[in-house]
Amino acid sequence: MKETMTLIWTTVRESYAGNLIFPLYLASLVYLAVTDRKNSKKIVGPSVILMLILFNPVLYDRVFIKTLSYAYWRSLWLIPAVPVVACAVIRLFGHLPARWMKAVAAADLAVLIVFGGTFVYTGSGREVTKAENLYKLPQDAVDVSRELLRLSDEPHVVMDRELFCYTRQYSSRIIQMYGRDAWGYMDDIRDDCKAVYDELQKQAPDYGFVAGSMRDQGFTYLVQSKEGEDQAAVEQAGFRLVSEIDGFSIWELTPLAE
Repeated sequence: MKETMTLIWTTVRESYAGNLIFPLYLASLVYLAVTDRKNSKKIVGPSVILMLILFNPVLYDRVFIKTLSYAYWRSLWLIPAVPVVACAVIRLFGHLPARWMKAVAAADLAVLIVFGGTFVYTGSGREVTKAENLYKLPQDAVDVSRELLRLSDEPHVVMDRELFCYTRQYSSRIIQMYGRDAWGYMDDIRDDCKAVYDELQKQAPDYGFVAGSMRDQGFTYLVQSKEGEDQAAVEQAGFRLVSEIDGFSIWELTPLAE
């Protein structure tokens, strides 16, 4: 149980990126419970019950880790941290008799929130990046997707692992053999699809096997990073290089000779 609680706390700390919002939320619950007992039942009560459920090590081991899998951290979005802090601040201002006190309190809280926050684009472990385009997707994913749609109205693609999470967002017309399901996310992946993914992760993939599986499943294009790519091996397996863009190669599987 101690290990589970440590894991839960680590997830909470990482989800709030080490900023002060969660401590302020807890402090706000205490303040509202003490100063506004009449209305605290509507705010404090549900918040405490929610935390008892989400931070329950027994439920985590028996329910959350099985049903939410990798996405337990998303359940933390249910915690009404910002609205509760806002309610506490309004309650505090209502208790202050003079305007100058309210102004000082507002300035102090603003400084605390701003400088106690985290700039999401910097710092170790940050996974938030500035948008490169209107699609809010990496530009190389957009460029590769556009090229595939230029080559075919509905390209059936075995996509590089660096791109398949993004190309599915760009267009539903790009049919991928696998996506996040190859990592065990969301849906179960078919064994033959997983075999292709696993093969392409090897240092020296068997492109003959990949080509055969693609033919069996009706896939035409292979997209992979040019870094460390053995073009001779890919060509020997029956692929034809049709485009190179943003560090990725787009290969077309040629028909078998009659």
